[in-house]
Amino acid sequence: MSGLDWYKKNPRDFLDAIVGMPIDQIGAYSVCLDLMYARGGPVPFDARWLAGNFSCSARLATALVNALIERGKLVLRDGLLSNARVEKELENTAKLTRKLSESGAKGGRTRAENAADARNNKDLGQAGLKHIREEREKKDSSNELSISDANASSPQPGAGAGDKYPKAFERFWDVYPRKVAKRAALKAYLAAGKRIGGGLAAVRRLQDAAVIYAAQPPPDHDYPHPATWLNDSRYDDPIEENGHASAHQNGQRNGSRPGQRSSIAAGAAVLERMGFAREPAEPRQP
Repeated sequence: MSGLDWYKKNPRDFLDAIVGMPIDQIGAYSVCLDLMYARGGPVPFDARWLAGNFSCSARLATALVNALIERGKLVLRDGLLSNARVEKELENTAKLTRKLSESGAKGGRTRAENAADARNNKDLGQAGLKHIREEREKKDSSNELSISDANASSPQPGAGAGDKYPKAFERFWDVYPRKVAKRAALKAYLAAGKRIGGGLAAVRRLQDAAVIYAAQPPPDHDYPHPATWLNDSRYDDPIEENGHASAHQNGQRNGSRPGQRSSIAAGAAVLERMGFAREPAEPRQP
């Protein structure tokens, strides 16, 4: 194979390969690779010839090459020096050259035929993208609380950065004011979502209630664990003028009051500022 006038070089791979090597060996290694690419294959282990390319003595050139062989950077076979990465890149280049030559030899295709193929490929690509978009929309509009058993049995929090939880639950977790017992909170979240009908409406309801609750800290105790709050259906507690759930204080649920509406509005504003914008409500039918 004839040599190359240029070749692709991945600087990150090269820097990883020379970690721990002294600068003189790095220089010799780089020159050896260039010589292999330029010649299109292995180079002779000729001390005087290598010394001329290294601009050093033949004795030093021999010592440098032997050190590279010991490090596994170069391979000596039948008096020739080679490198596995260089051989692979040269082989890939040869295959590409043959493929381009074969494609050019076929010829005979008109510009109109090529343009038609391009249009067909574009149509196929658009159809594929449309299918992907439809699948994503279907997934987004599906019941986000219908989590599989695999998701429901996510690993314990703190086990590592790879812990995975459902996206809807993560948004609830971000806004709830107390971050404890995440695994138990997920279980309670899924159960609460089923109790209130599931779907995106349930996701928004639980998230909005958590934001409103976070904006009104209890006066005489800490926020309860999120699992406790969900299991007790505290998301249904009405909000009084003082900002606290009346059902939690007197054990009964009342209808919507002016203070409740103002607290809900404030909570919704907090939700929007945090980037959890709600979809606009559908207009009422006359």
